[in-house]
Amino acid sequence: LTEEFERRNVVVHNDGRVSRQYRSRVGTQEAPPVGEELDVDADYMRETIDDTLVFGFLLTLATWKKLGPDRSLGSLGDDFTMQLMLAGRWEATRAYSEHAADNKLFESEASRLVLQVNRWLATKRLEGVEAIAKEVTDWDVSALGINFVIAREALLDHFDHLTVAIQAALASRDLTMNYVHTWPILAELRESPQYAVIVSKREPQLELAPAMPATRRPRKTAPAAAKEPLQN
Repeated sequence: LTEEFERRNVVVHNDGRVSRQYRSRVGTQEAPPVGEELDVDADYMRETIDDTLVFGFLLTLATWKKLGPDRSLGSLGDDFTMQLMLAGRWEATRAYSEHAADNKLFESEASRLVLQVNRWLATKRLEGVEAIAKEVTDWDVSALGINFVIAREALLDHFDHLTVAIQAALASRDLTMNYVHTWPILAELRESPQYAVIVSKREPQLELAPAMPATRRPRKTAPAAAKEPLQN
């Protein structure tokens, strides 16, 4: 945020041209020469807004946690990430997931796994599935709940295995069709022929529920681990 704050000062106070203060604060090796006009285009503004939003939310969570542990902390983080993903703000999603994990804001292993999955999903959207394929392929979900099995197969675009896992989760009521229709991690599935198969075998469930982040469980109780983990 340092460069973004100093660029704001230059735009407001120095007609958008590099000042000595800007160079000293940003670092002379990275900064343009004094007097050069700094560009502030739509991409830069979008990046700055995302950085500021993520920083502010992380600061809020850290303060909340320090003042008193609260079970709603994880839910706040989940809801924030979901809104970023639904808006297609993948840089912000990745930045939040990385910083929240690095700063250990959440205590539970499930919350840390959710952050990891969200980071993978953001990287996939930004750089393609090849950028995450090895890490996700090496991820052992055999002892985890069915939602993490679904996440792994979805990240890798293994639609046949993913379809089987989703149908099992629907049958056990660990997942609803509302989530299948809206879950960001299933976006590629919804463009595939397998999605029509899932929909044709299940009548849409009418219950209303909040949108689920990359791996938030749709039920309050933790889903049972998959009996037979899917193989690649």
